[in-house]
Amino acid sequence: MTTISRLAIPDQNPVFGGNTGFNNSKYSPAVEAGGLLFISGQTGMELDGTWSADAERQIDLAFKRLGEILRLKGLDFTDLVEIETYHTDIPAHWQTFVAVKNRYVVQDFPAWTAVGTQLVRPGMIVEIRAVAALKK
Repeated sequence: MTTISRLAIPDQNPVFGGNTGFNNSKYSPAVEAGGLLFISGQTGMELDGTWSADAERQIDLAFKRLGEILRLKGLDFTDLVEIETYHTDIPAHWQTFVAVKNRYVVQDFPAWTAVGTQLVRPGMIVEIRAVAALKK
């Protein structure tokens, strides 16, 4: 039987503020199962629940949020095995996205799929979903 463990963000977390948003939307920021950490899509949402119109700011915040989830589990970007990125306007933001991604993912590159799509809320530019290998 596989043990499933859901990550809760600590109160007053400087990146997320806490777990309230996840609880209100009834999902987990990450779920641990079968030696893997499945990380929900992370966006460039500000602590006040808004999104900056600046693409670089949003992309950077999405990677910071992803990095914080990894950190809370004792992991880092080298532990990623897969990322999926969802973009509202690939031609307009691609170079910025790659430049920001390359600041965070610098070695032990994960598998990566990028998709152009419409995201859930107006103003969102990017969403990053990931899977990481847990340390034994």
